[in-house]
Amino acid sequence: MAKRRRNAPRDYPRTARLNELLREIVAAELDRIDDDRLGFVSVAGVEVDNELTKAKVFLSVLDDDPGDAVAVLDEYSGRFRKAIGQQARLRQVPVIEFTADPAIQTGGRVEEILAELHQ
Repeated sequence: MAKRRRNAPRDYPRTARLNELLREIVAAELDRIDDDRLGFVSVAGVEVDNELTKAKVFLSVLDDDPGDAVAVLDEYSGRFRKAIGQQARLRQVPVIEFTADPAIQTGGRVEEILAELHQ
């Protein structure tokens, strides 16, 4: 396999690579947390800002109120930042903000509209 030149452009931007890396780290750490208040929570995606100082973690929550899971995970944000600091080569570990994935709610609303149209 040919070596890549140092200044050669990458196939996709650094933020996209970092988004995927942080998603994997946060998901693995979420599996290690044993808290009955969480229920069924999974990481839908991560978006890091251009300065790489803030990371928004989108959660898929099967419970009725995703706000409860977000509040519980906010308590564990230090644990997630520690895991990121140990596993990723970053100068500064981004501040993590948990939020429910809006695509799930939007998808549910689209399905309701389609069901009404078929009737």
